[in-house]
Parts: sequence; structure tokens; C-alpha cells
Amino acid sequence: MSTTLQDFAFFFLAMPFRHLDALEFYDYGSVISQVLYREGQHQAELFIIRPNLGFPRNHRHPDVDSIEYCMSLYVPLIVNGEDISNGKPNPGQQFHVSPNDWHRVGDVPNGGTFLSLQEWKAGIMPTSVGKNWQGIPVSLQHKTILRQPDSVWVKTSDERDAL
Repeated sequence: MSTTLQDFAFFFLAMPFRHLDALEFYDYGSVISQVLYREGQHQAELFIIRPNLGFPRNHRHPDVDSIEYCMSLYVPLIVNGEDISNGKPNPGQQFHVSPNDWHRVGDVPNGGTFLSLQEWKAGIMPTSVGKNWQGIPVSLQHKTILRQPDSVWVKTSDERDAL
């Protein structure tokens, strides 16, 4: 069993992908996700971003620490207002996103894919980071999912009437 997020990332990326099952599937409108693997508080979630959409809204996941592993040629990851991908192709690059980091994915004209390797806080049941959310939902579909009883949606005053 992995003890740290870094240990889990190393373990999962060395694992043969052909043996993965889809544990859960979510359609958030601008992006879809599939939970591929779960071990205790660690999990791997694959995200496929629809062309020209991305995750256009700043958000954070209050109960999740993650390493984002870029699988497409270019996934513009903006963390705390800074494009940490530096506007360059970034396949295979890994970026750390903490529970306190506001982040979003910029426009991806041809769509994109990244793998989110996650460590959920003790006592929090892992689901999807799209269901552990602080910020404005990315779509009406997402807002509907966030209203489910097993979701955590932290709203701020400017978000209460969004969408």
C-alpha cells in the first residue's frame, strides 16, 4: 500500500495500464472523467477535456492533494494565476496541485487528456475531484452533480447565484 502521494504516483505510472477497470464515470459537460484505480485514500482519475472548452473556471478541491500528469501534447494548467506549463507542450510532465491551490485548465483547441493522481484527506471517501469542489461549477451538468448528497461543494458569496 502506498504511503504518500509521491509513492502512489510512482507505483501507478509504473503499472501496466491494460489491467485497469473503470470504477466510476462522470460527465461534467466540458470534461469527462473516469476513476481508473483506487487504493485506500489514493486514486487515479483520467480526465478528457472537450475541444475548445477546458476547465474555464478557477476552483480548488478542499480535500484532495494531487499530481497532474499531462498525457496530451498541451494541457495549459493555470495554478494560482500562473501558467505553470509556460505555454509550451507538456506531455509526460507532472504538476503538483495542493488543496489550497486555485487552478483551471485553459483552452485546449483539439481537446486534451491528463491523469490526476490523488491523495484524499483521511476520513473523506474518495469519489471524483469534480465532486469535491470550491468554486463556480463548469456547467449546468456539473452543478447538478455538485448538488448530490455525496458531493462537497464549498461556495463563496460571489458563487451563490452563478449558472
